[in-house]
Amino acid sequence: MAPTTRPSRPSLTYRGGGERPRPLSGVAALGLVFRRELLARLQSRAFLLSTGFLAALSFAAPFLVGPDGGSTGMPEGLAGLLLTLGVGAAIVLVVALWGATLATGVVDEKASRVVEILLACIRPWPLLIGKVLAVSLLGLTQFAVIALAAVGGLAASGSPVPSLGLPVAVLPVSLLCLVLGVVLFSVLMAGLAARVERQEDLSPVLQPAYGLTLAPFAAVVFLAFDAPDGPWLDVASMVPFFTVFALPVRMALETVPLWQQGLSLAVTVATIVGISALSGRIYGNAILRSGGKVGLRESLRAA
Repeated sequence: MAPTTRPSRPSLTYRGGGERPRPLSGVAALGLVFRRELLARLQSRAFLLSTGFLAALSFAAPFLVGPDGGSTGMPEGLAGLLLTLGVGAAIVLVVALWGATLATGVVDEKASRVVEILLACIRPWPLLIGKVLAVSLLGLTQFAVIALAAVGGLAASGSPVPSLGLPVAVLPVSLLCLVLGVVLFSVLMAGLAARVERQEDLSPVLQPAYGLTLAPFAAVVFLAFDAPDGPWLDVASMVPFFTVFALPVRMALETVPLWQQGLSLAVTVATIVGISALSGRIYGNAILRSGGKVGLRESLRAA
């Protein structure tokens, strides 16, 4: 059997003659892909319709449940803990819904050969990151609208809102962890999706990304209720992939020194940079390969 070779980047012929245009610079290409992804998904109206429906449902939920809402008598500390755990649950939900949408789009572009045209003027890394940022923004915007609608429904229905009793820094740090967590896991899913060109092959290659999302969240939930005073939650807040789930919960349970908050966020940012480089390598090496699933080792080799 003759060995398979990696296809070269597609060559285009320009009617006007002259030299082939140079690829766009990283910033310009990233901005172009970002705008393209946003407009393409907004023009489909699916985003607007789904967001409006879910926001209306969230607003109406307090009226359907009743004025008590099951929140009376909730301990102050428990309310704050549930809120920070809800941030982790939001990361899981946004990644599960919008990460899957992002991965599906990557596979569709590979199967239809649209990506070959895009790579003629855009390098792989800006193409990947532009997609991730656009889809992450849409997912986070949808979540924000739904959350605000739920708060508005609580206020309009007169339902009691439990006192959180959290330090001021917990909410902004939790929101920052939400944004960083969605970007982190989305970029991993987009890179892994480039290894296949059929939708039916997509689920198996995304299993590592789902595992790295669900396992840390489940571990933090267990530690928050079973060992809130133990050292393991402190350790988890400094471990890659665990930080975005563990840091808000830890800040709700105890006073976390400022330097440890900064270190935890720095670990998360460094993890995003490393995963972006890894996913960009996989994407660049696998997105033009056809004929079935590209092995992980093969997709990590130098081009």
